[in-house]
Formats: sequence, structure tokens, C-alpha cells
Amino acid sequence: MQKGYQKCCCGEVPAVRGRKHGILCPDAKTGGELMVREVPEWKLEKYRDELWENAKHIAEDVRRANSIYAYYPTEYYERRKLQDMAVAHCFNLHDSLLEVAEDLPVTLEKVMPVIDEVKKEISAIKDWRKAE
Repeated sequence: MQKGYQKCCCGEVPAVRGRKHGILCPDAKTGGELMVREVPEWKLEKYRDELWENAKHIAEDVRRANSIYAYYPTEYYERRKLQDMAVAHCFNLHDSLLEVAEDLPVTLEKVMPVIDEVKKEISAIKDWRKAE
């Protein structure tokens, strides 16, 4: 093994400074046997923070939009804008979850139930928006 490289289930990869976490993933070379793949802590924190921020923004936008009783047109437009922002944050969360499934050793079967819930949230917000 070369200096500055570490061994993982994908072969040799450049070593990353900082704390690492082991994640079990199936290895194609050994016939699907589970191996520990090291993932840098900064990468896990990046994805966790991104997912958390998107989820927080969805809740904030929906709560703020629901608190507006649209009596004047400007209030209606403000409520509509917040509903649109909530849908946009739902799509950001959806994309972040797909990115996690691609980059980290997480199977799509574990991420799909959450993605389905995000899609339900998108359709619920859109139906709420159409009802006005």
C-alpha cells in the first residue's frame, strides 16, 4: 500500500485526516461479504447538517404560511410564496437524500421510505396550495 493511502472495500483510497467512522457495506470482491468501510467524520457531519437544515426549513415555511390568514392580496401572495419555499426545500431534501445514497455506503432500500414521505409532503403542500 502506498504512503498516504488507506485500504477500504473499494481498494486503496487517499487517506483523509481526521476521525473516521466505520460503516458496514457489502464487498463485491468477496461475494457480498460485509466489510467495514471508513467514512470521514466531516462527510457524515456535512450530510447530517444538510439534511437537518432542509427539514428545519420545511417545517418553518409550512408553519409560517399556515399562520397567515389571507385577507388582503399581499397576505395571499406572502402565503403562496412561503408554500412555494416549502416545496423547494422538500425538493432540496429529496436531492440530498439521493446524494447520500450515492456517496455513502447506504442502500437505496433504506433511503426510499424517507424519500416516499418527502414526496407525500410535496403533494400535500401542492394540494393545500391548490385549495386556496
